[in-house]
Amino acid sequence: MNKYIKCICICLALVSFSFVITTIEMGCKKHWIQNNQITVFEHSESVDHLTQLFVTAGLPENLDPNRSISVLTNHGYLVGYCESLKNPIWVAYRIGKTKTPLDSARANQFLTDTRTTSKVSDEDYRGSGFDRGHMAPNFAIKTNYGKLAQLETFLMTNISPQTAKLNRSIWRKLEHKVAAKYAQDLSDIWVITGPIFDDDPPKMHSGVSIPHSFYKIVVNKYGIRDSGLETLAFIFPQEVDNEKPLDDYLVSIDEIEKLTDLNFFALFGKRKQRNMETLAATSIWTEPYKHD
Repeated sequence: MNKYIKCICICLALVSFSFVITTIEMGCKKHWIQNNQITVFEHSESVDHLTQLFVTAGLPENLDPNRSISVLTNHGYLVGYCESLKNPIWVAYRIGKTKTPLDSARANQFLTDTRTTSKVSDEDYRGSGFDRGHMAPNFAIKTNYGKLAQLETFLMTNISPQTAKLNRSIWRKLEHKVAAKYAQDLSDIWVITGPIFDDDPPKMHSGVSIPHSFYKIVVNKYGIRDSGLETLAFIFPQEVDNEKPLDDYLVSIDEIEKLTDLNFFALFGKRKQRNMETLAATSIWTEPYKHD
């Protein structure tokens, strides 16, 4: 009887040990997956929470009944993506004052966003003559939200075809001014940006539509309490004149809305929208900052 009980105990111990090893292996595998793949969230997951973080007065409204836009949620920004154009229509993010220095080090790989049906790849841009233009800038997102968020800016749903003339000069200049100056001096800055297309836009050989220009709207709410609000709105053509100052590219938000068939700040009342959107700013913000 003692030998029989002893055998049972040994068998139970072996089964238990095998279960522990399997659990450890599963745990290690799960840990490996979390640390070696980019985590992304579907629209249904926590989008309401992130809408409050990344946009001012609601998501941009799509006013084009023939265009479908899907909202993609990332760790540091939101995307309104159009499958038929194979482009983001708008990208929204928020950056603020941080002690972390801006880091311009880039990831080595652009990534296909598997949440889309178009599944644009890095290869789709090769030989096109266009840069892979970031809408949410990788360096600003990394500084505010970390490495994982930076990697997500290299998803192709954050990319639009830009000429090197635009992407590598005045577009980058404005991105740096917003991140390194406005966000540091004024605390919280909200940005909505994206491409502008003709009714029948030209396409790259891969079918990715080519915009004729790009817009950027910068919002300063003077901190969380929204005691005031001012905006800068820009349109940059693909064949931009980099000798001109940023002031020359200021436009009204109304003009951007007409060209994009989007309605920004939709949760604001009509009077407030009209006050914000009708007139273009006369100049970019410079120190000392005035909040009239």
